[in-house]
Amino acid sequence: MTDPERMTVHLDLSLGTALTLSEAWLLYTHPNGAVQDVRRAAVVHDASGPRLGVGSALGRRGLEKALEALAPRAFALLHPHILASDGRRMVFYTPPETRSLRFDSGDPALNALDGHTFPQPALVFEVQGKRVRVAALRGKNRPGAGTPLYRAPYFNVFQTTLVCWGNTFTPPGTDPANPLVWRDAFFSSSFTHQSCPLAPAKFGGSHAELWRAAEKQGKFDSKWLRPLEERGRGLTLEGWLRQVG
Repeated sequence: MTDPERMTVHLDLSLGTALTLSEAWLLYTHPNGAVQDVRRAAVVHDASGPRLGVGSALGRRGLEKALEALAPRAFALLHPHILASDGRRMVFYTPPETRSLRFDSGDPALNALDGHTFPQPALVFEVQGKRVRVAALRGKNRPGAGTPLYRAPYFNVFQTTLVCWGNTFTPPGTDPANPLVWRDAFFSSSFTHQSCPLAPAKFGGSHAELWRAAEKQGKFDSKWLRPLEERGRGLTLEGWLRQVG
């Protein structure tokens, strides 16, 4: 294209309705691919065809309105365990409960517990696409921004709190009306290996002995939970979410 303002456009949307090319969005990117600025330009139509008119900053609100028009968010009632949701990212918690655990590890003693039910601590999950993080909570109350978080006491959870899914089926989407499908997917997976250099819990024994002790006590003792830390300081729910926010 010799003239930077001239363009040739061919559209076949098969909608049966005449469409008008009215404006274009121009994305200015950093060499690393990150979008630095978004501008909108009117499309001027003359005898020689469409061309870009004067551009202007789209702005955050304008971008949000445009995206909303292209992909409107469904209106839905929130599940009572939802803590935050924007349609793409969802945070929810689960109170202490009893769940069966699946084990397929290199430890015969742990594998002998496969399918047994054990008391679990309260948990908080953050879901964004297929990226899921999980942390533990003390107590059973709904957490707030300043609630301290603890390491989820499970295999297959990285030091970053990301879940290693392996070949486990994961639910599609982040429906704020039904977040517990992600909890169910987590507990239906097989825990195969310790993914974090730190032991999953502060317990003076093996991982199998940890779950046998929880079974014997009838609860997961909160003193076994290892605090989540960043730069030597304990992480709260708000701080944890800001790590990827």
